[in-house]
Amino acid sequence: MAFKCYNTLIINYRSQNLPRNWRARVEQVVASVGAGFDLNITSVKAGARKKPPGVLISVARDGIEDAWTAKCEATMKQRVLAVLEHAKEEEIARQVEAMGLDQGPASSEKHSIRAKEKLRAGSAEQKIEHTASRRAVTSELAAVYGKARLPAEAKDLAAVAIKRMQEPKLWALWAQLLLAVQETRKVVPEDLERRMRTLLK
Repeated sequence: MAFKCYNTLIINYRSQNLPRNWRARVEQVVASVGAGFDLNITSVKAGARKKPPGVLISVARDGIEDAWTAKCEATMKQRVLAVLEHAKEEEIARQVEAMGLDQGPASSEKHSIRAKEKLRAGSAEQKIEHTASRRAVTSELAAVYGKARLPAEAKDLAAVAIKRMQEPKLWALWAQLLLAVQETRKVVPEDLERRMRTLLK
């Protein structure tokens, strides 16, 4: 016999820098996972918890209590975290693009950031070597930011930047952002910063 059941999912995650529709995305993925475990979910509500930072998810369902298993809960947490990480990355990238960073050659600002990668001159071998050097610098940056104690917002920015720098056409934009933001620049060793600036040319 089926009864109305209520379950709560608590995920330790900071909800800052998430898009406005993050709750709907979370609710959708929880409902999707629930269908795979025959939970007969009737409603899902997601919200943010301030202290400690987290995401609270309330699930109402028609079914047997035992259907909510450890495996079901672990799968939900894994899928929700993946959705939140993807949503945060999208939102940070959207905010960066919304800044209007492509100042263009006519800009009079000395420290403007170019959103568009400049075409490089040189042989195919030189271009391959340049790309390889950028990849090496990106790996070093990832190690630096992995160990650094950064404010939460700067840590989010650094994580997204490192991921976006894997795309050659976006490397210069995100490298410049890391050097433009005080918190992410000050933890970069001088030698590494010098190589970054050289690879921007």
